[in-house]
This record gives sequence, C-alpha cells and structure tokens, in this order.
Amino acid sequence: MPYPYHPMKDKMEKLDQFGFNAMAKLKDQKAAGTKTSMKDRLDMSRTAADRRWDQTAKARKEEEQEEAGQASNTSATASSSRGAPPHPPSRSTASSTLAGPSPLPPSRANSNRPTPALPPRMANEAGTNNPPPAYGSVVPPPAPPSRKVSTGGNATFKWSQISQADKQAFFELLDEFFAELTARTSSAPIPGAVTQPRPPSFAPKPLSAKPPSSPSIRVAPVKSSAPVPASTGSYPLLTASSKPYDEESTARTLVDQFMSKTGPEWTLPNAWYAQSPYAPSFVVSHRECTRSSSIQWVGTERTVVGHAAFQDLSVLWYSVSWSEGIFGNSGAKVKVAVRDPPAPLDAARLYSESQRFGEEVARFVETCEGSSVGDGECWTLAQQALVQLNATSGLTGPYAVFEPISYTLGHLVYAGEADAGGRWRGGDYALRRGDILQWKSARCSHVHSPAGSYVDLGAPDHTAVLLSDASAPEWYHALASAADPHDAPPMAPQHLGHLTVMEQSARSVCSRTTYDLSTLSRGNLHVFRPVSYAALGGKPDNSFPSEGKNIKVFK
Repeated sequence: MPYPYHPMKDKMEKLDQFGFNAMAKLKDQKAAGTKTSMKDRLDMSRTAADRRWDQTAKARKEEEQEEAGQASNTSATASSSRGAPPHPPSRSTASSTLAGPSPLPPSRANSNRPTPALPPRMANEAGTNNPPPAYGSVVPPPAPPSRKVSTGGNATFKWSQISQADKQAFFELLDEFFAELTARTSSAPIPGAVTQPRPPSFAPKPLSAKPPSSPSIRVAPVKSSAPVPASTGSYPLLTASSKPYDEESTARTLVDQFMSKTGPEWTLPNAWYAQSPYAPSFVVSHRECTRSSSIQWVGTERTVVGHAAFQDLSVLWYSVSWSEGIFGNSGAKVKVAVRDPPAPLDAARLYSESQRFGEEVARFVETCEGSSVGDGECWTLAQQALVQLNATSGLTGPYAVFEPISYTLGHLVYAGEADAGGRWRGGDYALRRGDILQWKSARCSHVHSPAGSYVDLGAPDHTAVLLSDASAPEWYHALASAADPHDAPPMAPQHLGHLTVMEQSARSVCSRTTYDLSTLSRGNLHVFRPVSYAALGGKPDNSFPSEGKNIKVFK
C-alpha cells in the first residue's frame, strides 16, 4: 500500500540529491589524480568567499551614497520654490462709508429649540455611557451580569397524606443515619432521663445535659449470627447484687441468733457486747462484710450499737443495752434492724450514675498503665480506683461512691454464665466505660489471637476495669422493649462482643487487653457499675435506724 504524501518529501529528496552530487564530484576529483589537498580546497573557498563579500559590501555602500545625494538635491529644490503667503482679504469696520445702520442678522425659525445634547462618550455595545475615570481614582469592578432566578414555589406535603408504608421507610432511614452517626462516639444507647436527689454543696456538679426521654437512638448492633438460645430460663433472677430474689439475705439469717440470746457468749461475765470488738462471733466470722460498732455509757447503763454490711448488699444493725454487772439473757435488751438487698435501679438512674463516676474510674486505671497498684492483685486495682475517687472528690456520706464489699464492686448490671446464659439488671442494656468486670473460672480468647488459643481468667476470681462501651445486640433491644426492665429476657454473654479492659495481676503490671467474648467457653461474668451509696439505700453507720419502707426492725 503506498504511503500517504508528506509535505517534507520533496525537500528530503532534494537534500538526498545534493548529497549524491557532492559525493560524485568528490569521487571525480579523486579519480583525476589531482594533487590539491582538502585543506587547499577549503582555503581557496574561503578566499573566494571573502573576495565576494568585499565586493558586495562595496557595491551596497555606493548605492547608499547615491541615494543620500538624490535626497539632498530634492530638498533644496523644494525650499527654493516656496513663496510668501497671500494677504488676507479686507474686512469692513465700524467706520464704513455705507449709509444707514448695520443690518440685523437674519432670524432663525427654530430659535426656541434647546441646544442639542452632546453625543455619548465612549458608548459601549449597549449604548451605555462609559466616561473615562478621573486620573488616580479607583475604578470599581464591573457589576456581575444579572441572573434569572426561578420563581417556582417550595415543595410541600401534608404528613397526613403519606401512607403508613412510606412513614415506616422514612423512620428506618432516620434510624440508619443516627446509628452511623452515634457509632463514632459511643457503642451503647442512652437510656431515659432521671430525677436525682439534690446533692450537698460538695457533691459533683449535675450533668449539663440529661439523656433523652427514651432510648430512641440505637447504635450499630454487635456483629453476630442469628441469636443462639440465650438461656434455658434456669438462670435465677437477681437483685442489685448477685443475690437471687428467692434466697434469704445474709442479714436476715442472723436475726434469730440475736433474738434468741443463747450460747455461752451471752451468759459469761465476759459477754461479747461488753468487750471489743463489740460484735458476736457469728458476725465476726463473716469475712465478706464490713462492720463497725460503738459503746455508750450513761451512768450504769451501757449500750452497744453496731452494723454489718454484707456482700449481697443487705445490712444488719444491732443494739444491746444492759446495766453494769448484770449479764445474761435476762439482763440484756436486744433489738435488730435489717435492710434487704435493694432492687435494681432503672435504666436512666444507672446511666446517670455511670456519667458521674465511670469516666473517673476509667481515667484512674489508665494513669496506672505500666505500673502496679497496691499489692499488685487484680481486685486492688478496682478497689483503689473507687477509694481514690472518694478521696479526691471530697464526697462523703450517701453521695460517696460505693466501696467494694468483697467481690461486690457496685450495682450489678449484668450476670452471665458461659453455658446458662445471663440477665441484665435495671434496663440499661449496655456495659459502659468505668464498669468493673468480675470473672470466675472463665476461659475465652484475646482478639486476633491464633485459632484454638485461649486464656483462663480467674483462679478462681479475676477483676478488671472496662475501658470501652459494649451494647446488647439490636435483636435483644427489640425483644426487651416489650418486657419488664426488672425482669428482662435472658441473653448469653457471648453476645457482648469485644471488651477492652485494664487489668493487673501478681505477675504483671497494669496493661490494656481486649477479650472476644464470643469465644467464652466456660465460667461466668458479673459486671458491676460504680454507684453512690444513696443509690443503694444509703451509707450505713452505727446509728440504729427506725423502721421504714426498706428497713424491718425486730425487738
């Protein structure tokens, strides 16, 4: 196929032909046997070129001189032929010899017509005057061209004319939007608002914003498959502590021993109420409690008042009065008061308590990362976080945060077992930052740990402080919304997802760890929320209470 024509083709052919001719001439010269070298030929060429250059320059100079001479001759001729200008014509003056006055100028027919306006200066294409600006003035930028604005009305609709299906779709879109928005800041829903008792002047400032009236905002649910059977229903209902409802409280089990006044410690001259620690042996033997007592003298009358707060959050007060020198069941007057474990708080109150204390607890343990607290035991880390919170905040009495009694570290919000499921207490279906975890003989895996690996938590007990929120799955919220919050449906702990905690042990310093509870294969988990003593009925002391709503007095 022939190539298309190119405009440089002819020039390239001429250049090639010139090269061929030069090579042919060079070959002819060599064949003639001339003795002239290449250098001689170049010198001859330069000499000829120089001679030709000189001739050309001389001819150009002569032409310029001739042109200059002709121009001077022409100028001289024109100058000599120019004459004087003619005289102006004569004009008549006032002394003219003509008789009579001067004639008036002719009248104009349109003398009343106004003077015509000057034509526009520098008119643009549209005929608008654009005079040049004054020198040195600032010229403003031209105004932007006008734009046409749509005069169409705003679209409106009536809510009553929208179908129920469209309304449902609209609300679902809102739920998805707010779920994505709130998932960046928190992984737990906010329960309803609560009215708290007014704290004294040393209490912390109330929250600047109350939680919404209903938990309408939902966070992204915990990723899990279809819900496994959460429980067989055998898991017992719980109080604010781990004590089941159907079991008698520890305080009530001791009432009969006080009221019977039997046994050697009641009849000997050295009776228990006459000597330190002013508590009977059946109270002292309870290691999982906190207690105190005092004695008063009024003449020969003696009165011992004491109290004991137990791990199940029940409280027992006792008072024994007698006359000096008279001991035994006939001389001692005994009365006992009991406060049973409190019922779970509602969701809004639990959320409020978390806002007051949770962040402070979590912040304290985070400052301890990389070091050991107290004796280095896991329980000490949580206990010191609560004790230091009271010490630094100045809170006292019922407004102080509850300090642990054995392994009860606050208000129980969730209790679960690997095989038997679990239950929420109080309706706040979320674990929140600052909550305290208590494991017992548990086994699960770290997040991103190799398949088949696990860690045992507790020998048999282990304590940790939660650093991140964890909400119940969305399907559980829908299920629990129709149930009594104080008797919520069961939920297995495996649905809690990932929990990031701060923990220490006798063999390691405080460190941050994330557990995958979906791998929980054995043991149980109790989660406590730091709350005030007021939330649990008040802080007990050695003042014997009167009978009331939550207190029963025995005489």
